[in-house]
Amino acid sequence: MRSFSDLSLRLARNSSTANHKVEQAGQDPATAEDIDAFYALIIKQDFSNFAYLEQGRVVHEMIKTTIESFQ
Repeated sequence: MRSFSDLSLRLARNSSTANHKVEQAGQDPATAEDIDAFYALIIKQDFSNFAYLEQGRVVHEMIKTTIESFQ
């Protein structure tokens, strides 16, 4: 479980990095003209946000299942 101890933190960093890259790309005129690169950034942003939220949901379900098993 050691590899998962900081997973939430790493996913949050990836998510905020992806959000920051999309924000910068939207302000940069050179990137704004390259729609394929901007689309790739948007896809990475969506997947990183999804991974962070899904990891939180999984942790919640694991805790819930553990608590329910003792009742």
